[in-house]
Order: sequence, then C-alpha cells, then structure tokens
Amino acid sequence: MTGVQTCALPIYQKEKRQRTVADQYFKEAVLSWKALDLRKAESLFSMAAAAEPSDPKILAGYALSLNERGNEGEARAIAKRAFDSASSLANDERQWVEAIFCEVTASWTRAAELYSKLWQRNRDFETAIRLAHVQTLGGLPEKALETISQIPAPGSDDPRGIFEKATAQRFLGKFDDEIKTLRPIISDHPDNDLVRATALAEKCWAEYNSRELNDPLKIALDDCQQAENIFNDREDALGQARTLTREALIVSDKDNKAPDFSKGMDLQKRAIEIAHERSAIRDEAGGRQNLANILMEQTSPDPESARTEYEKSEEMFNSLGDKAGMAGVSNDQAVRLIDLCRYQDALNSAKRARQNWHDIGSADEAIALANQGSMEFFLGDLADAETELKAALSMADAQRLNVDRDNWLITLGEVYADEGKLLLAEQCYKEGPCYDNKQPSTVHKAEPLTDAIVDYAALQIVEKNTSEAERLAQSALTDAKAENDPDDEAWARVVLANALLAEGKNGLLNPARNAVTGIAAIRPKDCRVGVAAGLTLARIEGRSGNSDGQKENLTRVLQTAHSLGLLGYVFEATLDQAEADLRAGRSSAARQEAEQVLGQSSDRGFQQIRAKASELVSRAKVGATVGN
Repeated sequence: MTGVQTCALPIYQKEKRQRTVADQYFKEAVLSWKALDLRKAESLFSMAAAAEPSDPKILAGYALSLNERGNEGEARAIAKRAFDSASSLANDERQWVEAIFCEVTASWTRAAELYSKLWQRNRDFETAIRLAHVQTLGGLPEKALETISQIPAPGSDDPRGIFEKATAQRFLGKFDDEIKTLRPIISDHPDNDLVRATALAEKCWAEYNSRELNDPLKIALDDCQQAENIFNDREDALGQARTLTREALIVSDKDNKAPDFSKGMDLQKRAIEIAHERSAIRDEAGGRQNLANILMEQTSPDPESARTEYEKSEEMFNSLGDKAGMAGVSNDQAVRLIDLCRYQDALNSAKRARQNWHDIGSADEAIALANQGSMEFFLGDLADAETELKAALSMADAQRLNVDRDNWLITLGEVYADEGKLLLAEQCYKEGPCYDNKQPSTVHKAEPLTDAIVDYAALQIVEKNTSEAERLAQSALTDAKAENDPDDEAWARVVLANALLAEGKNGLLNPARNAVTGIAAIRPKDCRVGVAAGLTLARIEGRSGNSDGQKENLTRVLQTAHSLGLLGYVFEATLDQAEADLRAGRSSAARQEAEQVLGQSSDRGFQQIRAKASELVSRAKVGATVGN
C-alpha cells in the first residue's frame, strides 16, 4: 500500500504543475485576447492546450483564437474536441463550449441561441460580444446593435465591444456612424498598436464609403496604409492581408473616379497568398470573391477568370459550412452578371443567394429577393417579380436595412406599369405605400423620386399626358448630362423620343430621331436601353414612311431581345411588326402576330401589351374583312 502511495505522489505533483502552467498560459492568453494581440493569444492558448489537452474550456478558447486568426480547419477540430469533452462541466460552462463550437462551425443561429441564453442569465461582457458577433455574421446586425447597447460600463468602453458595434454598422451600410464609433478608439489607445491598427483598417473602408467626408479616397488610403505599416511592424501577417484587401477594393472600385484595376488585383492577390499560407480559409475565400469582382468590373471584363475565382470562393465557404459566405458570393456574381446582361444566369445566382440567406435566417435575403425580382421583371415573369420585390421591401422595412430602397421601389413601379396597375406604379415612383397591399391614396410625395423621373415620364405617356412627359424627360436628360451618367442619359433620351412621338406631330419626328441616335455616342452599359432605343427608332422610321428602315430595326430588336430573354420587348417589337403588316395590307400576318402576343402576354400578366394586342387583333379582323 505504501509503495502505491509513493508512486502516485510524483504523478499527482506533475499533474498539479501542468494544471498550474495551463491556468497561467490561459490567463495570459485571455489578457492578450482582450488587448487584441490575437497572434500572441493564439500561441498562449496553444501552450495552455498542450499543458492541459483535455480541458474543454481551454480547448474552446484555443479554437476561438484559431478561428479569429483564420485557421478554420484546425479550429473546427479543436472545437469538436472541446464539445465532445464538455459533458462533465456545469450547465453554463457546457453551453459556453457548445456555443463556441457552433460559432466556429458557422452555425450562427444555434450559436446565437446559446449565447443569448447565457447573456440573459449572467449579463457577462464576453458573452455579449460573442452574441453580437454571431448575430452580425448571421445576417442580423440590427440585433447585434441592440445587444451591444445593453452592455453596462465599464464593458461598454472595451475596444472589442466597440469593434463589434462598428462591424454591425458596416454590415448595415451605416458607414458614417461606423466612423464616429471608431474614432475614439485611436485616440484612447495611443500605446496599443494593434488596437489602433485594427481601428484604422476598419475605418479606412468606412471612410471611402462616407457621404460626409470631402476627400474620402485620400483619407481612406492614408488610414489603410497606416494600418498596414503597423501590422507589418508587429509581424501580424493576417492583419496586413485584411488591410490589403480593403486597399484593393478601394483602388479598384468602379465608382472611384480613376479606378486602378491592375493595382487592385495585385493587392488582392498578395492578400490571398498570405491567407493561403496561413490556411485562413475564410479570408482566402473572401479574397477570391473580391478578386472575381474586380475581374468583372475592370474595363475589359474577364468573366471566365472571374467564374473560376467565384467557384473557388464558394467551394471554400461551402467547406466551412458558411452559408452566409456562399450567399455573398452568389449575390456578387448575380450583380456582375447583370452588368454583363446575362439575365437568366443572374437570376439563377440570385436564387442561390436567397436560399442560403433564407436557410440561416439572414435579413440579407431581402437583397437577393430584390435582385431576383428585378431579373424576373427583365425576363417577363411579372407575377413573381411583383411578389419578390414586395417581399424584399417589406423585409428591408422590418429589419431596418440600409439598402437601395428607392431603386427597388422604382423597379416595382415598372412592374406595376406593365401590369396596368398605374395608380400603384405612381405610388411607388412617389415613395408611397405601394407594396403592403394598401390601396393607392394621397400618402406619397407630391413629386417623384429623383431617380424615378424618367419612369414617371413614361407613365405620363401611357396616361396621355404627353406634354408633361416631354418636360420631365427633358429635365431628366439635363440632369443625367450634368452627372455624366450614360445609362440615365440614354433612358431619358428614349423616353423623350417616345413622348415626342406620342404627341403625334410630324414636325417632332426629327427631334425624336436625334434624341435616340445620340445614344450611340454616350455608350450606355445597360443592354436593355439599346433594345428600347432600337424599338423607338423603328417607330420613328415607320412614322416617317421608311418601311425598310423600320423592318431592319425591328428585326434587330427582336433578335437581341430574344437572345437576352427580354420578353416584354419581344412582345412590343412583335406588335410593332404586326402594325406595320396591317398598314401594308397584310391583315392575315398582322392578326397572327397580334394573337400570338395576346395569348402570351395574358399568361405573363402584361396587361398594357395585352390591351394593345387585343385592339390590334380587332383591327386586323376588320382589315381582312375589307380586303375580302
């Protein structure tokens, strides 16, 4: 018996020493984590885990540090070990370990549920910032701000809480609020380089997107460069890579007055290389997503190379089970495909984005819904377009999202106009309650939204207010020229020409022609405007008696509209062809073409076109009778 006791003593002492060492490393790791020295924290957590490899709390902390540092693969393996060994812990500790496991594995909804329960019970600062973090990544940044607002002092002054608040504001697109949130951190922590570098890196992107700064590009790049230099001096390669990504996005942004796509791609490739070397899967996935966007936005887009990068990015996010990341890739791809006029492909990408955001309960689903609805409108599916756009607007209101709500309203107004719901269309153009099943009323602005003036002018043509349509279109044309916006100018020219045509005066045919032919020189990007311009020019030629010119333009419009899938323009061009046939005495051909449009437009909800087709069928029947 004595021999057994003598043998057990050194083993017990060794275990005690290991426990003491592990606890010391763990405490130091937590302190480094709080100081945002994440590289040091990861190293200390690693040593604590080596000294006490079966402690689930230590393993969970180590997993979280690995995850924050971009090493998601190892983080998941460690988090699983922690979760599997947590059954003996007290309830709160076990839930904490499980919540970290869910966070590391991108199960945002479950992680938020667990952290929320802990936060309600213990009101602990560490729980609050983890809850806010997963709420933001899970697509609920507004809830994250609510969580952060409940943190009492002194925790409310902790830089980590302030950074979580700034991140949520960035996700909401509230960049000027984010700048105000970040500014105090830099001055309040003069001796903590990494806190300042993190704040500068976050602030540089917000500054570039600011609406209040006079020279956002210079200010943003200066802050990015400062952050990059600090991260480089502190040998924080991942911090440097994340800053390089922000610089790449800024210098190559297509809204930049002089985008440098080549430099942007070089910066982004350096960031990807650093992330790859560190096995930072999520950072590399995001970097490849950004690189694909730059490839699509450059002066000469490279869709094939971009497709490769999008696919690699989506595969990486998929390997992490990160549906939010996958949704972001699909949504970005949809937006760039719209720019390339590949509307069916864009619709498919928007649907994938919507499904992934829906699966995790993210409010960003509204963005995908809006893109999906827009593409359905372009492709002639009016019923679904109306449903998706109304849902997107309602969801954006409910979640208080900072999104391009005006353009969503305008697109919905265009859908209503094609459906013959003219009062609802006017409601949308004037920012009224047009999407919540309320009847049209006077609850809207007296004047249309600035970006809706061209559409409102087109609505006046339908309502026979041709002089007002001409005035509005001319005003929109003047504004578009002043803003050097080719697409807006082109659409204004198309509507102006149609307003002049609708006035029915032969003396206005040349001004109408000049308005349309002037579009070629400004080179708009929107493929639809070329189709609309061709259709308008065909009408001008028909009114001028140039039947050959009309036929040539209609043939071109029909070919392009078919190839792009623009069903509404196919209907309009076919009806114009039927009208030309009827004038030429080809009543049978005119009737056949009009009846074809009548049936198909009825199925798709194009009530305005249906009415025109029905009237043309009646006239063609009369023409055939007279001819006989």
